[in-house]
Amino acid sequence: MALVDSVLVKIRDIFPGSSSRWDDTFTKKLIHLADCSIRSKIGSLFAYTDISLLADATYYALPTATVQVLGLLYSEDGTNFDDGVLRSTTYDRLDLVDPTWKDTRGERPSHYWLLSTPGVPGYSKFGIYPSLSGPSVEKVRVHFVACLPDNNATFLAQAEPQSAEWVEDAVYVPFVAAMMLGGYEQKMALHYWQTYTGNLAKAKTHYDSMRQEYIDSLGDWPGEQGWYL
Repeated sequence: MALVDSVLVKIRDIFPGSSSRWDDTFTKKLIHLADCSIRSKIGSLFAYTDISLLADATYYALPTATVQVLGLLYSEDGTNFDDGVLRSTTYDRLDLVDPTWKDTRGERPSHYWLLSTPGVPGYSKFGIYPSLSGPSVEKVRVHFVACLPDNNATFLAQAEPQSAEWVEDAVYVPFVAAMMLGGYEQKMALHYWQTYTGNLAKAKTHYDSMRQEYIDSLGDWPGEQGWYL
């Protein structure tokens, strides 16, 4: 069963006959609110997007659904992303190693860094070093932890978070229940909220392990390409 439908059924089981007070449309909005909060805190959704590299371009936009960047893979032919992993760096390190890095051009990038906070439309970007010297078919594949910012068909069709149904009971259901009861029964709402916050650490630990395995699976540069910062 899809995540939203499953959580909705569990909420109705907790509050029989509650649909007259909280209809399905309203309850699904609360489930979406829970999903945005939970995914950003525990990092349960992994995604990627392919971005074409342009001549003389340093900065590229991140998807608005990005919560955390996990790594960038490089593709020389724009199809097979097995030509290496860009290493992360910072402005300070670039300034130290190559004071004129803004003007440096090359045939392939070796490093990336983040600009602004992931998830801010129009401002969330990453930079690459060095920028490319000419037009090409090269691409990078950005792997990231994602949320689902839009309450639409894509969200409604989501499966359970990485096939872990217990996460629904541990954090989704108590989050929604707390939101429902907040204006009616504060003591019970607090109980559900404490259940939610108390289970976040367990859920995060579970996905931290999965996320590290995911990052490790991305690999590294073959041979001695590039340099470390």
